[in-house]
Amino acid sequence: MANNNTASTIPAFVLHSRPYRDTSAIVELFTKTHGRVTVVARGAKAAKCRYRGILQPFQPLLVSWTGRGEMFTLCAAEEESLPFYLTGQRLIVGLYINELLMRAMGRGDSHGALYNCYQHLLENISAEKTNIVSTKHEQAIRFFEMDLLAELGYGLMLGHESDTGVVVSADYQYYYHPSRGPLRVGDDSIAISTSEVEISGSTLLALHRRELNYPDELRYAKRLLRKTLAYHLGDKPLRSRRLFQHYRNNAKQDETTQHEVSNDN
Repeated sequence: MANNNTASTIPAFVLHSRPYRDTSAIVELFTKTHGRVTVVARGAKAAKCRYRGILQPFQPLLVSWTGRGEMFTLCAAEEESLPFYLTGQRLIVGLYINELLMRAMGRGDSHGALYNCYQHLLENISAEKTNIVSTKHEQAIRFFEMDLLAELGYGLMLGHESDTGVVVSADYQYYYHPSRGPLRVGDDSIAISTSEVEISGSTLLALHRRELNYPDELRYAKRLLRKTLAYHLGDKPLRSRRLFQHYRNNAKQDETTQHEVSNDN
């Protein structure tokens, strides 16, 4: 039988919530000391609930819970600090990261270092008051994905060739496989598999230094990390990616409409 589990004033963020019965919610938390925790927030939708309205993504919280098993009862929740304000593309990025964490983390596994990385990422992408994801934001997202993989035990192998141990060279192209690392492309190289990415040595070394300063480096780093995350976490499509595509399509339609109006004038 599971022992009673009580925790008090634990730093946390809401990753996801869904309705439960008439006035309650089931809330998935990312906590600093207990990793992913599922709680029932009883009466969360009631008008007089003391934490009504604050159980929202990107709001730093202090939470307390009690109970047994894998789902606990939320006892208290309060704001630890002001929320991170995300809009437009940056909001979708935040939802993507939350969805990634939901898929990656088992319940009850502590990830204190990753929690700090997550908070730092939110600070980074909320710092600029714009709807657009900047190059600086993209860099921060890629580095967080690297940190997530490393925390789960799937850290990228970037500095040495997987078959020879030779240091990766900026002068060569490589096939990168998520479980084996980089293999230099040669005249007798076999066809690339669906799990592999062809990538330049210079981009591998840039990732190794955490310095993605050029558009090509960012583009290929994104491709490598997407393949690696899918390999280790499953390739089921993420809802946030579909949401981002929908956002981009709407933005293009708005641009077309604005262009037509300008031409009419």
